[in-house]
Amino acid sequence: MRALFGVVVMGLLLAWPSTSQAASKVVKANYTMPACKLGKGQCAELDLKRIQSDDPWITATMDRIMYPPCWSDMGDGNKKNCTLQQDVNAFAAQSNEGVKEYETPPFHYEVTPAPLRDWGRLKQFSVHSEMYTGGAHGSPNFAYVVLDPTARKQVKLADVVAPGQMSKLTAMLRERNRQRVVKSEGAKGAAEYLRMFEFEMTENFVFDRTGLTFLYNVYEVAPYAEGPMEYTIPYSQLKGVLKADYYPTPAYMKSIGK
Repeated sequence: MRALFGVVVMGLLLAWPSTSQAASKVVKANYTMPACKLGKGQCAELDLKRIQSDDPWITATMDRIMYPPCWSDMGDGNKKNCTLQQDVNAFAAQSNEGVKEYETPPFHYEVTPAPLRDWGRLKQFSVHSEMYTGGAHGSPNFAYVVLDPTARKQVKLADVVAPGQMSKLTAMLRERNRQRVVKSEGAKGAAEYLRMFEFEMTENFVFDRTGLTFLYNVYEVAPYAEGPMEYTIPYSQLKGVLKADYYPTPAYMKSIGK
């Protein structure tokens, strides 16, 4: 999803030329699976991918976000400077120990990022991961990442929401969530449901063609069986809520075919 640049909209971030026209692709992460002498189907499985961009800052930032040091939390006590390979080794070793000592199923970890549509100068990505370390099922997670290569930073919700407007945006999103619950549970069941899954604002957002889209992972606003939830607030409702630099003008929406 790539936006068109060169639209003349004075002062708008969406029309500013990006210093990073870098292309991004998905490749295998830099690691090697350690040797495993267990039987077939008993060794840990890892399928870790990464974003490789023509802009080294994007590559390094996505690596840091997707694979923070010591993500395995199973290493040798060095909790600050683990390499990806050390994390992979620790994850596999813990899995092997469980299989041998307790006959537990082997661990599994998968991470798959994907480039999404640029939003003006912003680069956007999705990251799907799923980790299994025992229990009835794995732990899936879906995340959006919005980067500003010109400013060299990850864009947070506070960066795009106008001063004093966060409560209004939160109320819009809370109402979307409430409407979903009432529709599925009825007015009586909704009260208990909403007490069980208390709504909170999320930083998991992305600029979509139709609006600002927010994603809630399992257990955040719904039980595991219902899966993740997405809510899109149309741009027509976000005028004055988003900072002017991030609010799309008609000219920009036309340029992306909307």
